[in-house]
Amino acid sequence: MVGRHPVAFVVAVGVLALTLGLASAWLLSSREQRATLAAGGLPPGAARPDFTLPDVQGHLRPVSEWDGKVLLVNFWATWCPPCRREIPHFIELQARYGDRGLQVVGIAIDDPETAGALAASTGINYPILLGEAEAIDASVRYGNAQGALPYTVVIDRSGRVVLTHLGEIKPQVLDTLVQPLL
Repeated sequence: MVGRHPVAFVVAVGVLALTLGLASAWLLSSREQRATLAAGGLPPGAARPDFTLPDVQGHLRPVSEWDGKVLLVNFWATWCPPCRREIPHFIELQARYGDRGLQVVGIAIDDPETAGALAASTGINYPILLGEAEAIDASVRYGNAQGALPYTVVIDRSGRVVLTHLGEIKPQVLDTLVQPLL
């Protein structure tokens, strides 16, 4: 059979080698990267998308305000229980690493009064930006295709995405990820 159809055999072997190579690359890639891409997140190394949203005082704040810092952007809402559980961890990260160049920014997909009241009552020590449709649009541009909450993005000092995470994120994961970036 091989002697009769050498071109078909070479093509079949090439297709098999390509398939095995792609499968190996998939298996060897990091679990976090596979989860990020499966969730529709921006791939690691992608440039940070721009946005401008108002803070709880009504002042417009462009994301470029924090260029040069390690940026942790968390999309959340007051009505989201996992979002509320993450807030103390973000407060702790900001307190621990803020002077070393970390900036946590919360983007509340909520109304200003409710988000501001929660920020005050929980002692949030980082900027809270607000929006409904505009904040959802920013979340989608940051890779949150599902529009689900919470959604967290970590960006390095050069403005490149390091991680996107859909759902509640464990504090140890963030701590381990942020420390080497500072």
